[in-house]
Formats: sequence, structure tokens, C-alpha cells
Amino acid sequence: MLADCPDCVRLWQEYAQINNAYLKIASDLQVARIQQDSTAIAELLKRQDVAGEKRQAARKAAKDHAADHLKAKSAKQGH
Repeated sequence: MLADCPDCVRLWQEYAQINNAYLKIASDLQVARIQQDSTAIAELLKRQDVAGEKRQAARKAAKDHAADHLKAKSAKQGH
């Protein structure tokens, strides 16, 4: 990540927000399991799947953008 690249900052901030939402769901799921709340567990598992996909996509977007910086730097250096 380049601190002076607005897209890098934005993408990692988005990832952090999505990751925090995923972790909140995981925490809620743990509570539901302790309470043996099968209705909540079923709903939270669905939400966790969706949040996990969003988290994976956000991380990939940030990493792909960082890779673009490396490609541009390499091309600039003539490699």
C-alpha cells in the first residue's frame, strides 16, 4: 500500500470496515452457539457466508491494486 495513493487508502479502509463487520458476525455467532439459539445460528451462518465473500473480494481488490503499483514501478524501471 502506498500511503500517498488515495485508492490504496480507500481500498484498505473498505477492507477494514468489511472485515470488522465479518468479525462482529463471527462474535455474534459464537454467542448464539453458546446460547444454543438455532434460529440465530442459521441466520448468522448465512450472513457470515455473504460477509466472507465480501471480505475476500475487498482484500483481493486491495492486493490487486497494490500489484498494479509494482507493475508500474517495474515498467518505469525498464524491467
